[in-house]
Amino acid sequence: MAVVKEENEFEAGKITLWLDETLVSTVTTLKNVKIPNETYNTVKVGGGAAVSGLTIESGGTILVDKEGEIGALVLGGSAASNYTGGVYQGGGIARNNTGWYGAAICATNANITLTEALFEDNVAEALNGYNGLGGAIEVYGGILSITDSVFNTNTAGGATAAGGAICAINGASVTVNGGLFHKNEAAYGGALQQWSGTLSITGTEFTGNIARIGGGALEMHGGVTAMVKGSTFTKNNAVHGGAVYNDTYGGASADLTIENSSFEQNTADLGGAVYNYAELQISGSTFTGNTVNLPEGWNTDKGFGGAVANTISGVLAVADSTFTGNTAKNGGAIANWINYGEGGSATAEITGSTFEQNSAENGGAVYQSGAATDLVTITDSDFTGNTASYAGGAVVNVFGQLVVSGGTFTKNTAVNDGGAIALWNGGNVENALFTENSAAYGGAISNSWSGPAVTISGCTFAGNTATVSGGAIWNDNNGCEVMTVSGCTFTGNTATVSGGAIFNEYKMTLKNSTFTTVTDTVCNSGELTLSGTNSFSAAVENTGTVLFDLTDRTAADQAMVNDLAYFSDGGSYAISVKADQANGSYRVAGAFDESFADVVFTVQDEAGNVLDRISVSAVSAGKKYALSVDQAGALVLTIGETAVAQYILAVPENTAYIEYFLKKDDSFAVRIKPVNVTSLTTCSLPEKTLYQTAKDAADQTIGECGTLTDEGGEKQIVAAADDNSADIFFVRNTEQVWSASYSAQHLGCKDGWSGTGEKVNLFGKNRIEDVFNGAENDAAILYLTDTANGDALFVDDIFGGSFQDYALENSRLANLNEIRAGEGDDLVDLTSQRFAYAGDNLTVRGGSGNDTIWANHGENHLFGDDGNDRIIGAAGNDWIAGGSGDDSLHGGGGDDLFLFSENWGADTVEQLAGGTVTLWFESGSVENWDEVNRMYSDGGNTVKVSGASQVNLKFGDDGSTTYSTLEQCGAFLDESTKKIFEERDSDSILVTV
Repeated sequence: MAVVKEENEFEAGKITLWLDETLVSTVTTLKNVKIPNETYNTVKVGGGAAVSGLTIESGGTILVDKEGEIGALVLGGSAASNYTGGVYQGGGIARNNTGWYGAAICATNANITLTEALFEDNVAEALNGYNGLGGAIEVYGGILSITDSVFNTNTAGGATAAGGAICAINGASVTVNGGLFHKNEAAYGGALQQWSGTLSITGTEFTGNIARIGGGALEMHGGVTAMVKGSTFTKNNAVHGGAVYNDTYGGASADLTIENSSFEQNTADLGGAVYNYAELQISGSTFTGNTVNLPEGWNTDKGFGGAVANTISGVLAVADSTFTGNTAKNGGAIANWINYGEGGSATAEITGSTFEQNSAENGGAVYQSGAATDLVTITDSDFTGNTASYAGGAVVNVFGQLVVSGGTFTKNTAVNDGGAIALWNGGNVENALFTENSAAYGGAISNSWSGPAVTISGCTFAGNTATVSGGAIWNDNNGCEVMTVSGCTFTGNTATVSGGAIFNEYKMTLKNSTFTTVTDTVCNSGELTLSGTNSFSAAVENTGTVLFDLTDRTAADQAMVNDLAYFSDGGSYAISVKADQANGSYRVAGAFDESFADVVFTVQDEAGNVLDRISVSAVSAGKKYALSVDQAGALVLTIGETAVAQYILAVPENTAYIEYFLKKDDSFAVRIKPVNVTSLTTCSLPEKTLYQTAKDAADQTIGECGTLTDEGGEKQIVAAADDNSADIFFVRNTEQVWSASYSAQHLGCKDGWSGTGEKVNLFGKNRIEDVFNGAENDAAILYLTDTANGDALFVDDIFGGSFQDYALENSRLANLNEIRAGEGDDLVDLTSQRFAYAGDNLTVRGGSGNDTIWANHGENHLFGDDGNDRIIGAAGNDWIAGGSGDDSLHGGGGDDLFLFSENWGADTVEQLAGGTVTLWFESGSVENWDEVNRMYSDGGNTVKVSGASQVNLKFGDDGSTTYSTLEQCGAFLDESTKKIFEERDSDSILVTV
C-alpha cells in the first residue's frame, strides 16, 4: 500500500497507484502539483477500485513541463465501461510538452474535467513510424469535459496525425463549453478529432486552426454523434473542410449537427468551411466569405463548395441558414457532387435559407452533380445577387436530380446560360418567383445538354433579361426529354435577339400559362405543344412545329385557347387528337387570323401518326377531319366521318371570293379569302375539269421546250405525257421568296435514317411551290432559276399550302432524272419523314454558288459544281463530287464514291454511318495518301476523311464501265455541258389552271 505524506506534496517524484494500492484518505486531494521536466516524472493513476479518490482540486494548478512518450498526466482505467481509472478536476497550465500521444494529458477510460485551463505549444510527435495523436490531450474512452479553456498552437505531427489540440477515440464522450482553439495544427482535425463516441461543443471559438488534410478545426471520423451550437469558426484552413470535416470510416458514418453557428473566411481545396462525407444537419447558421482554392483547368480535386461540400455517402440538410459572399469554381456556397467513376451517392436538402452574392464559374450559390439518382431539394429559399462566370447564376444541375419548390430568385446573373438556374440534366421547379435575373441564354432558367424531362410549374417570371435568347426560359436543341411549362405567368421579360419570354429550340409543352406584356414573346424553332388554356399578349414566332393538344378535351369544352392572332404563319402546325376521339367540334384556338387561312394543319394521334392534313381554305366533303372558323373567331376542328367543312368569316358583314387549283386526283381544291362585302357565304366546289395541256392566248399548245408565259397564276402541277421523249421543266420565277424567320432542317428520312439536325437559313431564296411530274418512262430534267439569291426546292414541301393530297402519297417531285440548280446559293432537299422518294440514279447538279444538297434513299449522283458546297447523301451507294471550291461531303452509310477533278480545293469527306468510302481522283498517286491522318494531298488540294470503316483509292481511267459512266455524266467537270439525255428529243408539257 502506497502512502503519500504531506512532505511529498511539493516534492518531485512519481506517484503511482496500481490495482492493490490506494491513497490515504487524508491526502486524497492534491493541490498545486508540479511535475518538472524529467522523462519519468509523471502522475500515473492506474487500474482498479480505489483510484477515484485522486482529485486535483478546482482552483489548484497542475504545472506540466516534461518530455516523454506519453502525457505528463496519465489517467488509466481497465475497461471502456469503467470510468474510475482517474478523476481530474480543475484548471492548470500545460505548456511545451512533447510526447507520442497526449503530450499534456493521456487518459484511458478516465473522467476529466477542465475549467479555465491553458494548453499551449504542446506537441504530439510521430514516433517509430506512428503518427502523433492529440497535441495537448488524448483520451481513449472515458469522459472529457472542458469549460472556458484555451488551446493555443498545439500540434500533432505525422502524415496522418490527428487532433492538433485534442484527439478522442474509442467511444469517448467529449463536451466543450466556451473557450478558444487558436492556431492548432494536425493532418486531421487541426483543433479536435473525434473517432466514435459523442461530442458536444457550445459557444466555442475556433480561429486560425490548420489541418494538412481534413477539418481545419474539427474532424468527425466514423461513428461519432456530434452537436455544435453557437460556435464560431474563423480563418481555419484545410485541404478538405476548412473548418469541419465530417467523415465516414469503416462503414460507420459520423452524424453531425450544427446549430446557430457562424463560419467566416475559412479556406480549403474542397468545402471552404465544411466538407461532408457522412450525415450533416445545419440550421440557423451563417456562412460568410468562405472560399476554396481554384484549380488550374478541370481538376476535381479542388474548387467545389465555397462554404459546404457534400460528396460520396454525404447526406446534407440545411435549414434557416444564410450564405453570403462565398466563392468557388463550382458551387459558390454549396456543392453536392461525386467525381466521375467514384460511385456512391450524395443528397442534399435545403430549406428556408438565404443565398446572397455568392459566386462561382458554375452554380453561383448551389452546384449539383451527383449520381443519376442523387437528389438535391431546395425549398422556400431566397437567392439574391449570386453570379456565375459561365452557367447557373444561383443554381446549376449538371447531373443527378434537382427539385426547387417555392422561394425567390432575384438579380442573379450568369455570363452564358441560366441567370438563376441552369439545368444540364433535367429538374423540377415549382411555385418560385424569378425577378430581374439575366444571362445570355435563359435570363431566369436554361435547359441544355441531354437529360431527363424538365417541369416548371406555378412560377412567376418578371423582368428577366437575355442578351441573346430566352428572356425568362431558354430550351436548347439538346436531345433531352420534353420541357413542360405549366401554370406560369410571364411579365416584362425581354431578350435582345429572340424569345423575350421563352425561346424553344427542342421539345416543350406549354400549358395554362399567361404572357402579359408585349415583350413577353415566344420564339419556337423546335416542337411546341400547347395544352390547356394559354393567354398571349405578345408574338409567338414559329419556325418549327406548333402542336395544339386536344387529347384531354371534350367537344363540349368550348374554352378559348391560344390566340392565333399572336402567331406567325411560318413553320408548321399540327393538332393532336386521340385515335378514338369522339366526333364533334373542338375549339383549337381563338382570335383566328386571316394569314392562317392557307396554313396546313397536320392531324395526328398521340403516337405522332399522321391522320390527315387539312386547312381552312381547302374544304371538301366526306373527310373525317375538317377545319373552320366559327362566328366568335375561333379555329374549330370538326371530327366526323361525313363532316363537310365550311369557311365562315369571323368578322360580320364579310364574305369571301374563291380561287381554284388542280390536285393530283384531278379534283379541285379551293382557296377562300375575305373581302369587304355585306353578307356571309358558304363556298362549294365546281364540277371537275381537267386541262390536259397548257394553251397560249390563241389556244395553241405550248411547243417544244416551251416555258410558261403567264407567271402570275396559282400554284400548278407541271406534268408530262408518257411519249418516249425526254421532258424539260423550268421553274417559274414568281418573285415569292422565303422570309427571314424560316429555316430548313436536315431531319433524315421516313424509315428512321436520322439526319444531322443542321439548319439552312432560307431567307431570300426563291420559294418553289409547283409540283413537277415527269412521265413514268421518259427521261426528265428540271431546271431551277439562275437568280443570284438562289432557289429552295423541297421534295416534301408542307409549306406550300397546296396539293396536300398529292403529297400524302408522292412528293412535289416525281419521275425526274436530273435537277440542275443553276446559279445562286441553292438548297435542294430530297429528304422526307412522310414518304420515301424513289430517286435511284437521280442526278443533282448544284451549279455555280455555294449550294446545299440533301439526298434521299437510292443510288444518286450528287454534284456540287463550282463554289463551296455541302452535300449529304442518305442510305444507298451514292456518287458525290464537290467540284471546285472547298466542299463538305457526307455519305449516308452505303458504299459511297467520292469524285475529285484536277483542282478540287480543300474538301472534307465524312461517312455518317460507318460505311465504305472510295475516293476516285481524275489523276493522282497513292503516295499522296496519309493513312494515319486519313488525308490525301497533292500539294495544292486536300481531302480529309472521317467516319469511314474503310477507305479505297482509285485514280483515272481504270477501264471499267463505271468510269465511262462517270465521264458521260460529267462527274469530273463543273457545270458540265454533257447531257445524259443528249440523244433524245426534248419537250415540255405543262398542265395549269
